[in-house]
Amino acid sequence: MDIHLDEYVYRNNGKILVAYYGDDTEVLIPRGVTWIDKGAFSSQLNITGVEITDKVEIIDDHAFSNCVNLTSITMPDSVGYLGDRVFRNCIALESVKLSSNLGMICDETFIGCESLKSIVIPNSVRYIYEGAFRDCINLESITIPSSVEEIKENAFLGCEKLVITTPKGSEAERYALANGIKVKLI
Repeated sequence: MDIHLDEYVYRNNGKILVAYYGDDTEVLIPRGVTWIDKGAFSSQLNITGVEITDKVEIIDDHAFSNCVNLTSITMPDSVGYLGDRVFRNCIALESVKLSSNLGMICDETFIGCESLKSIVIPNSVRYIYEGAFRDCINLESITIPSSVEEIKENAFLGCEKLVITTPKGSEAERYALANGIKVKLI
């Protein structure tokens, strides 16, 4: 059963944030929320920033997709799962700080984030899936640790300016060389 409170819709006694209908530019995820559901903030044109509280563990598929004015996101270390296409077409997104407990970057998580210029993948990440950063046309720098065991096809398709910074002998070095992406070894 959904609970409507102010501009939020919740499920599971307020633990799952299902939808947002407000018009704030800066949004604070309410305390007690552990899961941001599929499409909860999708296509919210007013949002420029989101503060995710340290209880959130899951950000599900499409949660912030098409939030075209979203410029920054900081994930607390409580976040362990970031779903498919979470930030799809967030064309103004410039700044992303990922959780240090994130296990993977799912399919097309950042597809079409045209303003994103750099990102650091935390040591907890093991997999970068299909098209994760596809069409991030201004992505110039990504740091990928040796913890990443697999990078799927087309993860960086359309990222013509990209330089991958990674340790020598890593999967990221192998991927970069096999796909004609510039690599900087650390």
